[in-house]
Amino acid sequence: MTKVISYVAAAAIAAVCALPTAAFAHAELVKSDPSADGVLMASAKEITFTFNESVKPAMCKLTLDGKEVSSLGKPHADGMVLHIPIEKALASGRYTLGCRVVGPDSHPINESISFVVSAPNAK
Repeated sequence: MTKVISYVAAAAIAAVCALPTAAFAHAELVKSDPSADGVLMASAKEITFTFNESVKPAMCKLTLDGKEVSSLGKPHADGMVLHIPIEKALASGRYTLGCRVVGPDSHPINESISFVVSAPNAK
């Protein structure tokens, strides 16, 4: 009887270990617009982050050369796509956009991209 229980326990452990690792994964950034390290010839009206599963926005922060820029509107999610409106035109420079979202498993995910606005008179 003890051997049967040991075999059942071993089989249960093997079954759990065989589960796909994706079942334990968190939401991941698949793409962004603009792309990471992209160059824009004019200020964007919106930036999007696309994830591999639905997310809810928590917060986003935009910096120019390390200093926070107050050009962002309120981010909102549409399924797997996080929309970050740009309410004030971005001047030329290198920006970093960092966002925190929450995936369906309730874990917070931090993602960021850097991009360049290269227009002499970005408006």
